[in-house]
Amino acid sequence: FDYGRKPLPGRTYTLTYAASDSAGNNAFSVRLVQVVDSVAPVISMNGAAIATHQLATSYADQGAILTDNYDANVSLAAIGHVDVNIAGFYTLNYAGEDSSKNQAIPVIRVIEVVDLIAPVITLNGAAFITQQIDSNYTDAGSIVTDNMDDNLSATVTGSVNMNAVGTYTLVFSVVDSAGKVKVTSVLVAG
Repeated sequence: FDYGRKPLPGRTYTLTYAASDSAGNNAFSVRLVQVVDSVAPVISMNGAAIATHQLATSYADQGAILTDNYDANVSLAAIGHVDVNIAGFYTLNYAGEDSSKNQAIPVIRVIEVVDLIAPVITLNGAAFITQQIDSNYTDAGSIVTDNMDDNLSATVTGSVNMNAVGTYTLVFSVVDSAGKVKVTSVLVAG
């Protein structure tokens, strides 16, 4: 047995003990020492265990690190798939083991793929309009764009009384299919 070297797991070492007395009698004893690695490796996740990711954009997982008390090269696997084109919850399961077949406690990352971006309302015309009293006012409307939804239009609330001098607010609002809300307004002075 070499005390200067680290014993290798899975190997058996023989220790031989010898003793003799003053009469010249000798005795020997042998001990077998089996070295085992029973300590499981540990998985450390890079980044958060729960993540939110923008729909329809590429996803790069931050991964995880597997460390072991003995092995320098341990195997780590991430099992699962994130479909960035379909909103929902996805899981990546990290698992690993060392050369002695000790399995690490699995670690799970949950990724929610969701539309995080609100629609955009672009007003046709200015946001502040001065209009002559007793004239007809027709709002120029708006254009709505969204990263995921097509054919959205803004709902307009409020009114303009062109028979009375004052400042009136028209509120444009839209909600996309992900529930993201956008609001903007036009001030009309008459």
